[in-house]
Amino acid sequence: MADVALPADGPFVLHIVPDSLTNQDKAFLGSTKDVLGRSEYFAERGIRTVTIESPQRSDQHVLEAMLALDLTSCVAAMFEFEHYRESLRSLGSYHPRVRRIVRSHNGNLPHFVDQARGFALQGDTMRSQRAAEQGLDRFVQDMAVAAYADVLLPITSWEAENYWKPLARGSVLTMPFFISGGFAARIERRPKRNLCVCMMGTGYDMTGLLYGAGRNFVSLVTAAGDRLSAWDFSVTGRLDFPDILGPLGRITSTGLLPSPLPVLAEAKAVAILSDWGGGFKTKILEAILAGAWVLLTPEVFGRLPAAVKPWCIPVGTENPEDFIAALARAEAPVPEGDPNAELRAAAFAALDEAFAGLPLGRAGVTAANAVQDGLRPA
Repeated sequence: MADVALPADGPFVLHIVPDSLTNQDKAFLGSTKDVLGRSEYFAERGIRTVTIESPQRSDQHVLEAMLALDLTSCVAAMFEFEHYRESLRSLGSYHPRVRRIVRSHNGNLPHFVDQARGFALQGDTMRSQRAAEQGLDRFVQDMAVAAYADVLLPITSWEAENYWKPLARGSVLTMPFFISGGFAARIERRPKRNLCVCMMGTGYDMTGLLYGAGRNFVSLVTAAGDRLSAWDFSVTGRLDFPDILGPLGRITSTGLLPSPLPVLAEAKAVAILSDWGGGFKTKILEAILAGAWVLLTPEVFGRLPAAVKPWCIPVGTENPEDFIAALARAEAPVPEGDPNAELRAAAFAALDEAFAGLPLGRAGVTAANAVQDGLRPA
């Protein structure tokens, strides 16, 4: 590994990011959008960063990259994701003054249990078993990461209280997801039509979590029948075979979209109707910024940040009357307001607390210069 020219004029933060951040095929992944929020924070606060880009979130790669760096001026390391157990341990052993901060995206044990349930519902026993085993492996990893981290930054308050705080040695601060300025500028608002879209992800693989949401959507549209004749319905994403979610009937399958933004721009309602999965479903906030209502299960609605709830409608997946009533409500204009700005302010406040007391920041640094300061080991 080649040497890296480190900043010569003051302290810096080591920023460990996934290689998906520079992969255009993964530009709409929730995790990619989430990491951009940290880059925006560092730029706005004038914090110099050195970036390690981790291929496939490899702990070994990050460990080797850190060992090749002179970390004398490093005051903190910001790890995106919970994959870096050995890197966190090593950093604590060799550089104990460096504050170890971890962004956690999910409570992984319940998240993978839900994946296993979804695959089981599909009849895919092998993938269901693999997901359950992965959940146990990730729980062991989460326990180690929580023990090594000085600060954990879960994406929701529910996961902070119910999953990470019982495991953590250090501080646990909820840092909500928000959409960074550059990405938000790409989200259009157009004249709406009576279109309700089930968002099934932008990847090539239908996970067990997506399957549950799609199946519930198809079931509700079918049960509602002609009572929703004024509405059009579509489901996005790759379907392994046409009727994997049940007979689609009048629901249009869009296939895999290069971008979900055009369909969000014209839809009056977006349906994400599954209790399964942890973290925060980032399409919720994208839909709100595009001017759409969001239909969610009551359980997911209850776990949402208060800032987004006025734009969301709880729908019982067993009751088509709930679905019909929700779409009647979606005929009305969405509320005024900017929940993204509120979530951004809360996320910045959590990061300010995470980095509190460290000698960081340079007056007058522009966003462009701060981004250029990020360096990648060769």
